Amino acid sequence: MRQLRGLSSFVNMVKASDIANPGVRLDDFLGEMKTRKDHGLPIQGDLVTLSQAGVRVYTAHGAKGLEFHSVIIPFCLNNKNWPARPIPEKIRMPSDLFKTRAHIRDKEAQKTLALQDETRLFYVAMTRAKSNLIFTASPTEDLVSSLYLTRLDIPKEGPKISDEEKILEESLEVTDKKDPFVGTDAVLKDMVNNMSLNPTRLNAYITCKRKFLYNDLLKLPGAKKKSLVFGNCVHKALEETYREFMAAKKFPSFKFFLDAFKKELKFQGVDKTDERDCLKKAEAVRGWFETAAKNPVMPVGLERKLVITVGDNIIFTGKYDKVEFEDEKNGIVRILDYKTGKPDEHLKKIDKITDLSSSDCDGYLRQLVCYRLLFEKDRKESRGMRAHSGALVFIEPVESDLRKLGYEKGRHVTKRVEITDPMVQEVEELIKKVWGQVKALDFGKLPCRDAKVCGMCDFDPICWK
Repeated sequence: MRQLRGLSSFVNMVKASDIANPGVRLDDFLGEMKTRKDHGLPIQGDLVTLSQAGVRVYTAHGAKGLEFHSVIIPFCLNNKNWPARPIPEKIRMPSDLFKTRAHIRDKEAQKTLALQDETRLFYVAMTRAKSNLIFTASPTEDLVSSLYLTRLDIPKEGPKISDEEKILEESLEVTDKKDPFVGTDAVLKDMVNNMSLNPTRLNAYITCKRKFLYNDLLKLPGAKKKSLVFGNCVHKALEETYREFMAAKKFPSFKFFLDAFKKELKFQGVDKTDERDCLKKAEAVRGWFETAAKNPVMPVGLERKLVITVGDNIIFTGKYDKVEFEDEKNGIVRILDYKTGKPDEHLKKIDKITDLSSSDCDGYLRQLVCYRLLFEKDRKESRGMRAHSGALVFIEPVESDLRKLGYEKGRHVTKRVEITDPMVQEVEELIKKVWGQVKALDFGKLPCRDAKVCGMCDFDPICWK
């Protein structure tokens, strides 16, 4: 979805450039793109609102259970879409897997059953409409209109020639409303129904409700951050390193870690400059890695995605980095979360504010509590084990002297955090509260622009232009 919106932004920019300068040459346009890249200027336009003229696109299967005032079923062509041309099975499945086919060997009879399945699906698509139902088809010499349209015996209407210039102008229009999401409640509720919460989204909502809307619900495009790419590569390399440790019972070398890092970096698809910077930064991890390699702890669990329900069937998901025994005899474990950013601000805040619902509470603390909730509520994962603590493992060293807190400049820190039962209960109530606000479409902006929060946000120009 995010990539699709990014592509749409690029297409709209091309359209706008052509309207502003009809004689623009391709090399001039590519030169402008290079200049933007060299100076870090994003492709950015006005935010198009969901209340503008438009449609929602569903598959027939995806539309089951939904109803709309008007429904358009396009491409009604025989042996193309409605009904689709039967595709031979490349890998033949056992017929007893399909109740309707179990005792049917005749190919013609199987074709009839397939057509009946298509007909039922077409009926599902048709019955989504409450008032208006429109079919479209563009027959050619090789393709004829769907046999379903012939059976329905509905009158045909010829095509209406549209003004291409007018359509182009309308596609570039934006709302003049101060809040671009006025009048979009029905659409947003549909989108909320298809999402779930996780620790990162919980933190995002508490920090800024509007950013949650843009980033987590609407998935608006943003720049690919080098810090995020580096973090993803470190996490993947550590996962591969510990999996090798579990298999070989011998902790791998830094070269093994670095090779896994490079492989993931290629997968991330960054440009040469970012690739070089990430590799340089990865070399700086050597000091932390070699210290950790002296006394490695065998994982109990590694990079597991957990799914639980909270309250009234609220889906809450999360993926922890590593679980290891703290007291194996009594089944006590601790949950580790590896962090690749600078630790200083987090170390200052984490013991200072423990109210998990406060926006001033450190998000890393809230995440650890969420991981204990996820781990212990997933009975299959925890198998009776209890997580009494968590640990934030900072890959980067402390940047400045924090002597009052007991941390010296240049030191690598693993911050142990006790996670109590009341903290888990508090975060569970917080999840219920936040989900209630999300369902109520409470996505208001901050009262005023916060330089610290908004200055690093991709959507700052949208909120405060």
